[in-house]
Amino acid sequence: METASALEDVAYLDKIDKIARIIQSTTLGKPCIEIGVLEDVNISFKNHMATPAAFSNSFLGGKEISLNSECDFHTLVIAMGHELRHVEQHFFLGYRRNNFSLEDAIKLERLLEADASAFASGLAWELYSKTGENEYLLAMEKIGDGDIQQAFNNAVCSSSNKIFDEPAPFIDAFNAWFQNPVRVESYDRFCIDSYTEVENSVLRLIFEKHALGLTTDLLKDIGCLSKNNNYLNDNGLLDKIFEDPDFLAARAHESPRDIAIPFR
Repeated sequence: METASALEDVAYLDKIDKIARIIQSTTLGKPCIEIGVLEDVNISFKNHMATPAAFSNSFLGGKEISLNSECDFHTLVIAMGHELRHVEQHFFLGYRRNNFSLEDAIKLERLLEADASAFASGLAWELYSKTGENEYLLAMEKIGDGDIQQAFNNAVCSSSNKIFDEPAPFIDAFNAWFQNPVRVESYDRFCIDSYTEVENSVLRLIFEKHALGLTTDLLKDIGCLSKNNNYLNDNGLLDKIFEDPDFLAARAHESPRDIAIPFR
């Protein structure tokens, strides 16, 4: 006879499989699932998480996505999609934050988070369009990115062709990420804490600093929606971001304790 714990484990595995299949059924999500399999990402449920999902990439533990066992199904689908986007980002980038200066690490963190949130809003819209289930759109609100979803929705609805994977909705969603100072500061804080922890340990010896720093060339695959469709390349958006000192103004000079308490 199987124990209650064993039955629960089977139920969780079935749930993860169902979530993965739903994401894989989408145009946006299929590449992320394929890269997740290629990268041997471990996915598991955890209790008492502060967020719906989290991605970690460590030398000992490998790549892992943790899902909050207390979240509803639709929220988990979108949250897992967000974290799989991070897996895809790291796959193409090939570097970690400690390969750069703290200033560049903060810029990188912001760009990757804004892109993952824009991607998740697109995934939510695609699933809503396929199923008619409004819960997918509401999931972004539960994740804390309702404003980003709204920016995406508004852009799609104002378009004449209603194509979800055209650049405009993703650009608006990406830009919306930066409009919430609490969100930006919380990720700055997270980045500074994580970066400093490594730099103050023996692990710093593993990370050779990139000679040229963070460049647009390193980020050329970030923002891809499909082959030959990268919204960050639309009208040279990424180049404009790097040329605007106010858009990605670094806050490396600030103490982590001076930055707002994160909700991450």
